[in-house]
Amino acid sequence: MKSLENTFQILTDERANHVSSHLRAHHDQFKLLSHKCKDYFNTLKTNLPDDFHDLLFQYEEHMNYLHSISQDLIYKQGLKDGAGLIKYLFFEQFNDSSKLT
Repeated sequence: MKSLENTFQILTDERANHVSSHLRAHHDQFKLLSHKCKDYFNTLKTNLPDDFHDLLFQYEEHMNYLHSISQDLIYKQGLKDGAGLIKYLFFEQFNDSSKLT
């Protein structure tokens, strides 16, 4: 079972990386918001006293980690929902065809 979980994790990681790369390259709103976030971060970094820079970097690191966890859980739930939908549709089709005979 652990091997299946590891394989699933590898597949979701690869897919999430592919989707993220595509967003960064082709999605205008994503690129705009990403650019704005970088600008805000740099403005904060420039205007904060030096002793707050470490706090700012910790905040950024924790927000990135939080986003990563959220993205991973949402993607996995989407796969589970998709599998459940396929299973439901398959059984509905099977049940409908058994009524015809």
